[in-house]
Order: sequence, then structure tokens, then C-alpha cells
Amino acid sequence: MNFSAPFIRRPIATTLLTIGLALAGAVVCYRLKLDTPLPDVGTLFSASAVNPAVRAMRQALRISNEESEQMRGTLAGIDPLLADNFPPVARLKRFLAEPTSTLSRQLMQALAKLGHQVERIAELEGQFEKLEQTNFAPDPLIDGDILTDLGMKPGPIFKRILNEVYDAQLEGRVATREEAVRLATELERDAGA
Repeated sequence: MNFSAPFIRRPIATTLLTIGLALAGAVVCYRLKLDTPLPDVGTLFSASAVNPAVRAMRQALRISNEESEQMRGTLAGIDPLLADNFPPVARLKRFLAEPTSTLSRQLMQALAKLGHQVERIAELEGQFEKLEQTNFAPDPLIDGDILTDLGMKPGPIFKRILNEVYDAQLEGRVATREEAVRLATELERDAGA
């Protein structure tokens, strides 16, 4: 499905979503301009702040589940990027693969224009521009079927193993299916230890 299709089919909802994002941005801007400094702007984009804000916008603007998920993704996508430690390459690539990354990046640019984390946001944008020239969202080398074929029993560890192997793939630590299988086997062994 084309990313733009729902917005074209629902112009009124798109307008309301834009207004909602503008209002959310205005709230962020207002809170950043208060005389009393905020302890950390990252708290504005944490799940504990984003989820209630999205619920309130959804009720006030009567937006759909899809539109509220887009708003949630846009706001929450910023949190791991502005955390104390610079995000690893895998996190940056996963961010770029998100359908809301463009909106999140626009919001970060607005924050930078307000003087918040200017250097970090500029560094992130530089990394994004480099990563966009690569295949930042390749197909995973392994999946749950391969783990099952290796004799692993499906369960909560599957997701953790698949995520860690995919992160290793994104960071260039594994490049072949064999290397991915070897890492998955090691991760399973370590989890059982």
C-alpha cells in the first residue's frame, strides 16, 4: 500500500492530523519557551507522555486508529534518538525504516530551530543522509522458521534472538545466513545458561 494513499482518501482527517501535530508542536514549543527550564525535553517524547497526548488528540479530533498510530510513531520515534547515548547504527536504520521517520525528522528540525539539542540533531541528520544512500532496511537473513528448523522452541526468546541478529546484520557484524544462524545459536545457548 502506498504511504500517501490514506491521506489522499481522507483529506479532512489528514487536515485534522496536521492540525493535531501542529498543536502538539505548539505545546512542545510553549513548554520549551517557559522561564523554568524543563529537566529533559526527551520526557515529552517518552511513552508515558506520548500515549496520553495521542489519546487526548484522538478524542478531541476524532481521528482513526491509523492516524493516532502515525501520531504516536512520529512523537515516540524521537525518544531513543535524543537519549543520553548516541543511538547505534542499527537503531538509526530501524528509525529510517519506520513510516513516520520523515515526520519525526521534521519535528526534530523544529526543536533544533528552537535551540534544543542542535548539535545532536545535526549529527543525526548527517548520519541519516549517509544511511539513506545505503540499503538501510534489508530483508532479515533469518526468520522464525529457521529458528524452528534449528530445534528452537517458539516462545518469548524468538523475538529477542531475531531482533539481536537483525541488529547485528544492520551493523554489519553478520553478512551471511550462516553467520546469522551461528549468532542465533550462540544467543539461544547464552539465554539458556
